[in-house]
Amino acid sequence: MRASRIVLPVCVLALLSPSFYLAAIMRSFTSSQQAGWVDARSACGELIGVDQYTPYPADRAPFKEPAKLSDIEEKAPSAVLPDEDLVGRPVEVNALSYWAYEIRYEAGIDLLVHTDLTRVPVKSVLGTLREEAVSGGPPYEDGRRLPYDVQSIGRCVVGVARPGVIEEECLYPGDSGAVPGQVFWRDGDISYHLFARSGDVSTERLVRVATSLIDPSLLRAEERREAHAGRTVPGWLVVLGALAAAGAMVGVVVRRRRAAAPPAA
Repeated sequence: MRASRIVLPVCVLALLSPSFYLAAIMRSFTSSQQAGWVDARSACGELIGVDQYTPYPADRAPFKEPAKLSDIEEKAPSAVLPDEDLVGRPVEVNALSYWAYEIRYEAGIDLLVHTDLTRVPVKSVLGTLREEAVSGGPPYEDGRRLPYDVQSIGRCVVGVARPGVIEEECLYPGDSGAVPGQVFWRDGDISYHLFARSGDVSTERLVRVATSLIDPSLLRAEERREAHAGRTVPGWLVVLGALAAAGAMVGVVVRRRRAAAPPAA
C-alpha cells in the first residue's frame, strides 16, 4: 500500500509525457522499494520532518553504498557542507539513492542531504507540522504535543526536534522509542537533515551547525557578541577608575572655589 502511494502519482503524470517523466518514474520505483523501512512522506529522505518510529532512517536503508563528498558536489554544486571545525572530519559517506546521501562526522553528527527535489512534491516544514498537529502523532514521555518546533535562521524556516522518548505502548515491536535531536530544512531544491547520533551533541549545537550552512554571517555575528561579552573589566580597575574620577571632581571643585574667593588684602 505504501509503495503504491509513492509510485501511482508519478505513473499518472507519465501518461502525459513519458519521456519527460522517465527519470521520475525510475526514481519512484526506487523509493517504493524503501516503503518498508520509512513511510511515503520520508522515503529516501525526500520530505524533511521527524520520522518518529525510525530514529536514523539511513540505518534501515535497503540501498546503501560507499560514496564520496565529490559525488554530492557533482550532483548539487550549490550544496553546502559543515565546516570540520564544527563537526569534525567525515568518517563515512554513503549513497542512499541517486539523489540522497548520508554523511557521518566524527563529532557524532549525521547529515542527510537530498540533492534534487525538483520533481518531488515536498511539503514545507510548517506544512508538515500542521499535518502533525491535525493527525496527532504518538505521545512522548515528556508530554510534548508536537514532534518539533519551528524557528527562522536567515532566509530558511527550520524544524528543531529535541531528543525524546515515545511511550512504550505506542511502539512497534523492535522499536526503541528513543528519538534523537534533529534539525532540518529545505533550501531551494536541496534538503538537509542533521541528526545527533551521539548523546553529547545537544540540539543547540545542531542549530549552530545549521546556522553555519544557511547564513555563516549570523554565526560570525554571534561569535563576536560572545567574545565581546567575555571581555569583562577586572574589579580593581573599576575601583581605580572610580577613585580617579572622584579625585578629578574634587580637584575641579577646589579650583573653582579658589577662583571665586576674593583676593587677600
